[in-house]
Amino acid sequence: MIELLVVIAIIAILAAMLLPALSAAKKKAQGISCLSNYKQLTLAWHMYANDNNDVLALNGDRFASGVQSTPSWVYSSQTAYMTWATDPYNTNSLFFIDNRLSSMGDYVAKMVKIFHCPSDNYLSAAQNKVGWNYRDRSCAMDAAVGGGIKYTGFPWTPYYAKKFSDFHSPSPTDAWLFTDEHPASMDDGALYVNQTYTGGAGTFVELPGSNHGGSTAVAFADGHSEMHKMLMGVVAVDTTKPLATQNYAVAANSPGSADLLWFAQRTPQN
Repeated sequence: MIELLVVIAIIAILAAMLLPALSAAKKKAQGISCLSNYKQLTLAWHMYANDNNDVLALNGDRFASGVQSTPSWVYSSQTAYMTWATDPYNTNSLFFIDNRLSSMGDYVAKMVKIFHCPSDNYLSAAQNKVGWNYRDRSCAMDAAVGGGIKYTGFPWTPYYAKKFSDFHSPSPTDAWLFTDEHPASMDDGALYVNQTYTGGAGTFVELPGSNHGGSTAVAFADGHSEMHKMLMGVVAVDTTKPLATQNYAVAANSPGSADLLWFAQRTPQN
């Protein structure tokens, strides 16, 4: 009996030592998978531009009025966008792999999983109840990249890179293209950042994710991808309300202010 207890104790000690390492390895693997997904998305984005005389895939806003003759890179509208409800838009991958609904549909080889971050398994109570495992899309495209009908109610005048040759400041190497979006901020395919932000107090129009232990995966217009450590840390996910109903303005010189500045510096400008 004593020997058995000793063995059990040793196993418990080994488990306590191994579990953190296994957890860290899992997070590392998820991060690598997410970055790989974004590299494939970026390749599809480049292929689209190459086949369309340098014109970038459209990236319209769900609130915009009017009709685009060509669909955006992922479909959305005033009634079809991601929510915490059980709407089919949350899990219907046709909205981003069907060329009738997505301009990049022919370029992603129906690889549904490249739109989803493996660390994003956030679901509301209603979504859990109907047996979902996750919502199909975790990523958003920089709203300043791609033409299309945009939201016009901003206190600043955004600049939009509509062709690959429009990347001047910053260059494609430094211009962010895709990133994780905070699960509660996710709606359409565009994530806006105030390009005029230069320091001091500011506001994230929509919030990047922090699912990778406080980091977010970011792909750049030249094709490379990397993890960006969000200095504001992990932003809690409340599945009972969208992030837009919460306050995510950041104080001057706060960690969140540094995150906002980082994205603003890497958003296409005149």
